Amino acid sequence: MRTIDFIGLLLKQRIHATGDMKDHQLVVFFRDFLKAIIVIIGIFMILGIGFGFEVSKFWTSLGIAGAALALSARESIENLIASFIIFFDKPFTAGDVLKVHNITGTVEKIGLRSTRIRTDLKTYVTVPNKQMVDSIVDNQTLRTQRKAEIRLQIGLSATPEVLQEFIAEIEKILNKEVIENPTVFLGDIAGMLFSSM
Repeated sequence: MRTIDFIGLLLKQRIHATGDMKDHQLVVFFRDFLKAIIVIIGIFMILGIGFGFEVSKFWTSLGIAGAALALSARESIENLIASFIIFFDKPFTAGDVLKVHNITGTVEKIGLRSTRIRTDLKTYVTVPNKQMVDSIVDNQTLRTQRKAEIRLQIGLSATPEVLQEFIAEIEKILNKEVIENPTVFLGDIAGMLFSSM
């Protein structure tokens, strides 16, 4: 177990040195997965060596009971398979901002069974990996642009010259390269002006 932790630590340091944080969760995932496999093998070795239990007979009986066990653990197996899909397909990684099932937050950890999300309200939500794979996930970190709407009010006492100067300044702001498809609307007679980008 310590060897696996040590190898995981070396891989994490290599990832930090290269600056590519996408594989960070993959290291954590495989570290936890290998630990679980070693614990299972260790239990069988203790049963075989320490208690004289014939593991081969256990595997035979496990084959018969395996179907019942697989049915009872179906949801856990689905979540485990979904976690492999998440790690190899990479629709999101730790640190991404997601919206799934009306929950918006930052992915903190992708585990073997579930994904943990820190919401905007600083709550900690655990979503099973099967739901993360089966649902529509909006990865807001990968957006190329965002829509913004700004509403400005101008007083009735504003002169036409002030309005012209105000519109000229707005045009300067909207003509920047980072803003795509700007539109400006002059609202009702009360002087409502708003811009959406």
